[in-house]
Amino acid sequence: MHFEWSDLRYFLAVARSGTTLGAARALDVNQTTCARRITALERALNTTLFERSASGYKLTPQGSALMEQAQLVETGAEAFGRQVEALRTERGLIRFTTSDWMVEQIAQTAITQFARKRPDIRIALEVSDRKLDLIGGEADVALRGGFSLDEPALIARKVAETPWAFYCSVGYAQRHGAPRTMDEALSRPLATPAGRAEVLLAAWRSDVKISYSTNSTATLVDAIVGNDFVGILPIPVGDARHDLHFCCSVEHVTPSIWIVYPERLRRAQHVRAFVDHLSAHTKHWRQQRRRTASAALAEEATER
Repeated sequence: MHFEWSDLRYFLAVARSGTTLGAARALDVNQTTCARRITALERALNTTLFERSASGYKLTPQGSALMEQAQLVETGAEAFGRQVEALRTERGLIRFTTSDWMVEQIAQTAITQFARKRPDIRIALEVSDRKLDLIGGEADVALRGGFSLDEPALIARKVAETPWAFYCSVGYAQRHGAPRTMDEALSRPLATPAGRAEVLLAAWRSDVKISYSTNSTATLVDAIVGNDFVGILPIPVGDARHDLHFCCSVEHVTPSIWIVYPERLRRAQHVRAFVDHLSAHTKHWRQQRRRTASAALAEEATER
């Protein structure tokens, strides 16, 4: 019998929460992905693990009988992760992950500065727009955006606010006119970040038309530049592109930037040193962004 061991995480999460939505939130994945992984596990085991109903998922007798063994696998995986962490701590390795735009704007400079200051600690960078599993050991430290990162077993340090805005291509602005207000922007065909941003945009305006979404900021920029879309981007990303036209700011709360790492690494000195350095660097970057934005506004006011 062959099945994906990682699917047991989804099995346990659904069993504990009673819904795929609750499990998806606990695992920080899409609800559809959670339901699909449960179905795949049931097919691989040739067993029905849950009774589905409008109120949620309830374990079948077969599912209940497998809970204890699944928990043993979970315990073993956690022990394996702790052992790996102990070995990694000995040689001063930190696996760090963040998104494409945060590497370009923030992390690359921070890492090179830290490498000069602490040559005894090696940073292994993985650039990914997918949120790697810090608890499961896919990475040690993450720099990521979010509205709130209050997750169990994770430490989240908020280091910067990141304003977002609507952008279109220069060609789009010439052909169709750039929207000047958020309400006008929401009436155009949109390209957006995938996930919660889509939900928020729909809440801000019920008839919003999302034509394209992706979890990659670089891909999102390409979509806005190459198509007749108005898109929503972090202002540091949009303002860095000469082929994008600034339309208007997002007038609602936007994601912040957080440094996140597992609770188990709280006392790891090499991790703490890197987190402190990254935090100071990110805050300095944000202060520079504010000064640049203020200077641009003053210059625009003078020209007027």
